[in-house]
Amino acid sequence: MRPGPQPRHRTGASGGTGPGGGGGAETAREDAGVADIISASGGRRRRSAKKLRRCGVGWRCKLGLTASEKPPPYIVPTTEHDNKGRDDVTAEIAILNKSAVALATDSAVTISSGAKTLKIFESADKLFELSSNQPIGVMVYNGMQFLGIPLEHVVKSFRHKKLFFDTTQEAAEAFLQHLASFVDGAPDEEIGRSISDIILPLLQGIEKRVTEGLLEALNTTTDVTENIEELRKMATNSVIQDFEFRVSRLKEIDLLDRSDRKVQAAKYKSLVEDLVKETLGYLGDAYQERLINLGINILKSEYISNSRTGIVIAGFGEEELFPTLVGYEIDGLFNARVR
Repeated sequence: MRPGPQPRHRTGASGGTGPGGGGGAETAREDAGVADIISASGGRRRRSAKKLRRCGVGWRCKLGLTASEKPPPYIVPTTEHDNKGRDDVTAEIAILNKSAVALATDSAVTISSGAKTLKIFESADKLFELSSNQPIGVMVYNGMQFLGIPLEHVVKSFRHKKLFFDTTQEAAEAFLQHLASFVDGAPDEEIGRSISDIILPLLQGIEKRVTEGLLEALNTTTDVTENIEELRKMATNSVIQDFEFRVSRLKEIDLLDRSDRKVQAAKYKSLVEDLVKETLGYLGDAYQERLINLGINILKSEYISNSRTGIVIAGFGEEELFPTLVGYEIDGLFNARVR
């Protein structure tokens, strides 16, 4: 989980990309999905702290404030991955002044498979009342479901609790905890899918790089028959080592706290292991443990995939004189906790 894309101006404009989108020009580059850990250049990029306001868990959002420290790095996507040629963009707007907050979104949702757009629906809801007792609203973008549950249903069940909040931040944190309450009842299939959405592009990037490295080596050798297996091992080791280095440079992601401290480390390692075997099992047992550890480390890192869900909450708490806006991006699970 990370602080979501935030307004750059005092008017509070906020928009997005992708199916259900988030983030305007500032975040359009995130739509390609695959991190610099599978790009050739390996470059990383941080958003300017001058263009952000501190939001999220422990990142209280206030109009006009700039961050005193840089936010987590936003991973640079590769140029060759999924969303080349896609033009689906979502607009979400928040306008705040001293007296009120106005929220607006478009209603388009794009159903896609990789780079292929399958269908566009023009009647999706992305803006909801978060509280039936207080003027607090929520907008969602990009992923419109959580573990297979439509976010509209999650918001509705939260609203029916009829809770009161002193601050908008308190309401946002309570909503995230409500969202996390669905984790334990989620089918393993949905949990596995959330893990696959994050790790599979990484494994596919490894496969692509190994193939490219092997073909390049074969083009420069004369004794193909005797050296092909050795060349494959060299290419595989080189690529995995490069990925391990890139992932090791990432900081750990914020995981939503659980009151019961439940972990389920063995279960999540097993799900990663199944995905590794299914995708790159042909590379052999010699690389399996390294690939499993790589997958676990990416889940622990602040890497945010293209399947992320953005949540923007704005309004007035009981003790707030002026409106407040906070934003988060969540992306799957790790050890029974929301990333």
